[in-house]
Amino acid sequence: MTNRKIAGRFYIEDAYKSLASDYTVSIDTIYDVSVTYNGNIMAFYINGEPINDDNYANNVIKPSNVPYVLGGNPGVSGGVAEKFYGKIYSAKIYNKALSVDEVKHNYLIDKAKYGIEE
Repeated sequence: MTNRKIAGRFYIEDAYKSLASDYTVSIDTIYDVSVTYNGNIMAFYINGEPINDDNYANNVIKPSNVPYVLGGNPGVSGGVAEKFYGKIYSAKIYNKALSVDEVKHNYLIDKAKYGIEE
């Protein structure tokens, strides 16, 4: 998160592919954030709603020595840059790209569980 804007990033085909939002988040507010990648489209959702997407057609997420980081940006020297200093209430990693309906369904479940307000 930079300047209260949330971004998602995947390491695809030996390079980072990023997707940012123009959505400004508020301090002390819970958000449900999802980023999906189906091999063609990286999609970004906030509170179950599509915010942004980009085409990275025919690219594959493949095994690498690059660390997985949630709540930060892997630094060039192996550390973590651009750290998120808030709380992460729930983290889920799937072995498939969720559909728009699945993202919305998960949001509605988490909304009730964590008291997410719109």
